[in-house]
Amino acid sequence: MTQLELLAQSKGIGTFWAGMLKTQGNLSAQIKQRINLQEDDMICGCLGIGMPALKYKRSVGRIPYHVDFLE
Repeated sequence: MTQLELLAQSKGIGTFWAGMLKTQGNLSAQIKQRINLQEDDMICGCLGIGMPALKYKRSVGRIPYHVDFLE
């Protein structure tokens, strides 16, 4: 899911981790039924994605650092 989060952000799509939904989804048979999960299935993480309504300023860009790799 982290890779999906990074991909979305690189495309300008906002993401957020929905930890409360993960917790409640594991406790509620009704939520599991609504998202077509079996009762014994476990939700390991919930990631919300969408187009952000706000634009946040990002940190200052860094000067590239030269790294020598040994082969």
